[in-house]
Amino acid sequence: MAEGNQNNEELYKTLGYSNTQFDKNVLFIATGALGISFAFIDKIVVLKEAMQKALLYNGWSLLVWTMLLSLFSHFVSIMAIRWAIKHRHQDNKGTIERIWNYSIRMLNVLMLLLLVSGIYQILDFVKVNT
Repeated sequence: MAEGNQNNEELYKTLGYSNTQFDKNVLFIATGALGISFAFIDKIVVLKEAMQKALLYNGWSLLVWTMLLSLFSHFVSIMAIRWAIKHRHQDNKGTIERIWNYSIRMLNVLMLLLLVSGIYQILDFVKVNT
C-alpha cells in the first residue's frame, strides 16, 4: 500500500510540474507575440496608416486575456492544492477533487483557445498590412 501512495505522490508531482510548465509556456508565447506585434508596429507598419486595425486590437485583447486567465488558473491551482492538503485524510473527497481538476482543465483549454485566436488575429493583421 505504501508503494501505491508513493507512486501517486510521484504522479502528482509530475502533474504539478507539467501544469507549471504549461502556464509558463502560455505566458511566454503570449508575451512574445505581444512583443513581436509591438515591434512590427514600431518598425514596419505605421499604426495610423494600417488597415484593419481591429484585427490587431482584437489580437492584443485576446493575448492580454490569455495572460490574465493564466494568472487566474494559477490561483485556482493553488486553491485546489490547499484544499487537497487540508482534506487529504478524508475519504469522501473524490467529487470535489474532480471539480477542481475539471475547472483547471477547462481554464487551460480556454487559455489555449484565446492564445491561438489572438495570434491568428495578429497574423491576419500582419498579412493585410505587408
